[in-house]
Amino acid sequence: MERFGYKGVYKFQAIMNCGYPAIGLGGMGAMYFFVVRDSGGMFQMKEWAPQAFLGLLGWLAFEVYRTARRFSFSLQISEEGIQVGSGPFRPWDQVSRAEFHGLQFGSSSVITLHLQSGEEVNIPAAIDHLPYIQGIIENKVQNVANAGK
Repeated sequence: MERFGYKGVYKFQAIMNCGYPAIGLGGMGAMYFFVVRDSGGMFQMKEWAPQAFLGLLGWLAFEVYRTARRFSFSLQISEEGIQVGSGPFRPWDQVSRAEFHGLQFGSSSVITLHLQSGEEVNIPAAIDHLPYIQGIIENKVQNVANAGK
């Protein structure tokens, strides 16, 4: 069974997205230590600082959560079937149709596998070795459609 994850650049982007709220929190801390503390009460952060701090902290928590999801995502593919993310393993005989969506970016769906049960399994565009995965799907699935090429 082969295992694929997101491309390194996509993971790096997730780490960089954590930097924006961290810079905001650092800026608030610097403003407090270098301006408010030494102003002798002329400048205060009582009205807006708690909301800004909580907002930036919440944003940072959300970005850390998204980054952890990107790093833990994987696609496993074998001769018997496919598993996307944390979903169940699907044998190839359960896949009734595959649809290729052409040029997509990031976590947008570039391949949709339609199952006999009516469910859809989406494969994101930022997955590593995408042309190889498309070739395997074309070999294993009988009904393949190119929706966006």
